[in-house]
Amino acid sequence: AERLAKAGLEWMRLPLKAKDLVGRGRWLDEKAVLASLIRARTGVRNAWVADRLGMGMEGNVTRAVRRVREEKRLGRMLKDCERMLEKRD
Repeated sequence: AERLAKAGLEWMRLPLKAKDLVGRGRWLDEKAVLASLIRARTGVRNAWVADRLGMGMEGNVTRAVRRVREEKRLGRMLKDCERMLEKRD
């Protein structure tokens, strides 16, 4: 999960440290995509994802994953991120 978080944050050019991500509303879409990716590919709990990505409470992760599933634009961003990870491996 940490490897995915770090790779995604680097790809999106976001700060790598969780403390630097806290309260960054302008990155909500990017955080939502990363949260969705991490939840789909790992077994970590929502609380870990929320803490690592500076998303506040674990319920925010659930809402973020739902947003990615429902919004086509975010779904495309998720697919782009997945392709990037495949190329890295």
